[in-house]
Amino acid sequence: DGNDNDKLPTFPANLDNPNVISVAATLDRSAIARFSSYGKETVDVAAPGVGVESTIPGDGTLKMSGTSQASPGVAQIAVGIKDQNPALLPRDMKEIILRTVDHKDFLAGKVATSGVVNSERALRAAQLSLSMGVDQAIQRAILEVQDIPVKEDEFTAAEAFEGWVMPLPSLIQLN
Repeated sequence: DGNDNDKLPTFPANLDNPNVISVAATLDRSAIARFSSYGKETVDVAAPGVGVESTIPGDGTLKMSGTSQASPGVAQIAVGIKDQNPALLPRDMKEIILRTVDHKDFLAGKVATSGVVNSERALRAAQLSLSMGVDQAIQRAILEVQDIPVKEDEFTAAEAFEGWVMPLPSLIQLN
């Protein structure tokens, strides 16, 4: 809805559980999506969520946009982390995802981590955690894996929404 979840809670995004990761959507890695809710205290991280190639019934695909497109990307990273190190606990997996982000100025004050997920860095931290503590693995992965570059030629903000299916407004809110 493009609202601040810190001021206008939306569920399930605002559930306060240690195994919940609340995700904002970005336009590639260059801007927060205009429809994405945010919240420095209640939204953990951001992930690309505009023009994401999604499957549809009938074995087809369609470019769609929404936090419902960004969140599965984060879930996929969590699965990859668990594949790398099955011994990791959910809190460790969450810590790896949140601490291996690419920090972005446009997300400062918008999401708790001020960052967009970096799958390669998160997976490297998980792999390293097989032979060292999670904190040390994260620190080393940050040194080893660079930020993901912004795709300059992908699309502009003006064209980002043309002809793509947009998210429906959330119907579950607390006053």
